[in-house]
Amino acid sequence: MNFSRSVGDPPENVARNEDILREHLGAAGAPIVTVNQVHGTSVLIVEGGCGGGGDHDALVTARPRVLIGVKTADCTPVLLCEPVRKVVGAVHAGWRGTAALVAARSVDAMRSAFGCDPSDIVAVIGPSVGRCCYRVGDEVAKAFSKDLGGGFLSEENGGLFADLHGANRKALVLAGVRPSNIHVIDLCTACNPGLFFSHRRDGGKTGRHLNFAGLWT
Repeated sequence: MNFSRSVGDPPENVARNEDILREHLGAAGAPIVTVNQVHGTSVLIVEGGCGGGGDHDALVTARPRVLIGVKTADCTPVLLCEPVRKVVGAVHAGWRGTAALVAARSVDAMRSAFGCDPSDIVAVIGPSVGRCCYRVGDEVAKAFSKDLGGGFLSEENGGLFADLHGANRKALVLAGVRPSNIHVIDLCTACNPGLFFSHRRDGGKTGRHLNFAGLWT
């Protein structure tokens, strides 16, 4: 179920996977809106034309019957839903985006574009490379320490390991999301080859998951 057209998979295979997803959801014909992820903090507001593309790392929308999604293979996906005003978001958070609080910026975009109250937002932080496998260097350590306080780094066996799940959870709390509304799927993509693609584990040659959100009512 690879959803990327840029990793060597024949385009018709990816298109078939998209159709399988739509069939599973009962969403025949629904557009799947994605972006060119650049490990930044730009948030795309998906409106009437449903246009995607462009250099962004998060999408938010209040438009029904549209799937917005981000693609991952170790980076952290964060999905957002504000059920009062019916707004959803999808966020791609690698270490750079995590350190720059892209999850918090996405919450801010939901508030400014649609009037969402962050305390009403429910968030799911999906599988990514875990602290167990994510050994990092000084560049990551410095970036994490700047706005996150360095509390999501640990030293083990002579190395430094980063906790992407915990760091993104803190970013959401800083943006006003209630801790009880944040749900973490605490699975490591690198540790589970039977379940997940992993860029790190597979040496860069691997597929991409689609982490998506949509509104149907």
